[in-house]
Amino acid sequence: MSRSNSEQWRIKEYGVSTREQTWEISYAHSLLRKESCEQHGYKKDVHSWDTKDVSPYKACVYERSANLCRNHLLSVGLITTTDQPVMKRVLEIATQYAVTPEFELRATTGDYTPHPLSSITAAYTELYSLKERQFLYVYLHQSLYDIRLVTKRSGSFGSSDDTRTYLKLYPKAMVKELIEKLCHTKMTYFLDSRIQLRAKIFYDLDLKELDKDHADYESVIKYEKDTPITVEEFERRMRLALEAVSFYQRAYKECQAKRDRLAAGRTVDVGVDTYRKVVAYFKINAPLYMNEEDDKALAQFAKLVMMDADLKTIASQWDVA
Repeated sequence: MSRSNSEQWRIKEYGVSTREQTWEISYAHSLLRKESCEQHGYKKDVHSWDTKDVSPYKACVYERSANLCRNHLLSVGLITTTDQPVMKRVLEIATQYAVTPEFELRATTGDYTPHPLSSITAAYTELYSLKERQFLYVYLHQSLYDIRLVTKRSGSFGSSDDTRTYLKLYPKAMVKELIEKLCHTKMTYFLDSRIQLRAKIFYDLDLKELDKDHADYESVIKYEKDTPITVEEFERRMRLALEAVSFYQRAYKECQAKRDRLAAGRTVDVGVDTYRKVVAYFKINAPLYMNEEDDKALAQFAKLVMMDADLKTIASQWDVA
């Protein structure tokens, strides 16, 4: 990208008219970013030109413009003649160019098979991924945001875990709604793969298999290339067919009984306040599920309910994977 194109790109990206304005924004952004790192105890800032002292010569795109850049910052009062920042003026520039960032209220990953986020902070935005003018707004209005250091495991190598720390944020006004949305999303995902539990909670029905060890009845009429053509083989299949008839007769009667029971009862809207209904059920029945070894998510939720965990705790700690 040529010099002219690079500067024009930055002008367009920042939404201003001149390259001098981009210098002002870039300088204020890098200086306040350094201040923010120190304020929040974040030591892993990777901005390309952050040093111990933010240099006014590096607020421009090209080194050949460094002196012009520094002189402009001096002329508008952002720095002193000894290149020290004038914080009052820096904050004025930040106020002048600040743009309010937008945040997404999401509770699932964005891939082709949506999965609930692991915790509420997974929906938070990295502070330093914000665009320059958006960052200026956040810096000036920090009281509006929940800003926290988040440590995330990104993989393992040998016996040691590889973890990274991020400084993330989210609007305080949206946190409550995010927690509720994530709880309900996790619950929907949880119930979608547990039809027996869903039937028990909402319809008081036990959907249990009649015979968990029944044979594969499809093999009655399935023939492979190595199928033996013998009297014994067909007699075996005849016995299996009779078992299948008996099994499906019982299955039909059980389905009929459940159908009649549902038809005689009141209509149930599973979608209305699903989360509350499930929690109410587990407050009574949690001990039945706390030691479930084959379903870790079920056992964990039962334990959280028994501990009287609030929405925030469940949204952050419940692993439905």
